[in-house]
Amino acid sequence: MKHISVPISKAAMARLDLDACIAGDLIEFYLSEEAYKVLWKTGVIEQINKALNIMIDDFEDEKLLSNERLLHAQQIIESKLVSTNCEILQKLLTLVNSALKHNTGIFFYF
Repeated sequence: MKHISVPISKAAMARLDLDACIAGDLIEFYLSEEAYKVLWKTGVIEQINKALNIMIDDFEDEKLLSNERLLHAQQIIESKLVSTNCEILQKLLTLVNSALKHNTGIFFYF
C-alpha cells in the first residue's frame, strides 16, 4: 500500500532511515488505490516533481527534506487547493506543514 510518512523529530527521521522506528515516531497517511488515483489526477505530484526535480511515482521512494523544498511543495499544493477542494490534497498539505513544524521531512513510499 502506498503511504506518506513524516517523522516527528530528527531522531525519528534517523530511525526511519535505519528502518528502526518506534511507536509514535511517524505521522503516516496510507492511500488506497482509489485515493492515490485521485491524488495523481490533481496534477500536484507532477508539478512537485517538475519544480523540485524529483521522481514521486509508482514503485519509487522519494523524500523532501529541506525547508526550502517543503515550502515550495506547500505553495504548489495550496495553489491546487484553490482550484479544487480535494480532501486528499488537504491531507497532503497537513503532512507538509507537519514536516515544516517538526523541521524534518516528508517521505513518499509509492
